[in-house]
Amino acid sequence: GILKEKDSNFAGADIRNGMTAIISIKHREPRFEGQTKTKLDNPDAAKATGKVTGDQIVLYFDRNVEMLKKVLSC
Repeated sequence: GILKEKDSNFAGADIRNGMTAIISIKHREPRFEGQTKTKLDNPDAAKATGKVTGDQIVLYFDRNVEMLKKVLSC
């Protein structure tokens, strides 16, 4: 793997920190956060997009190990 025995393990937050994603979805009853309505506030949408996004990030970094190394070295 990328980490050696002496290296400390990392958490998902280590990868997510500083990341921004724009995801387009359709929802039957969208609820938005705050007056600016820039963030969807439906728990079911958050769960679904979190699952898909997490799966895709793992797949991306599996295929792009050098990019993962760059992210982890920050």
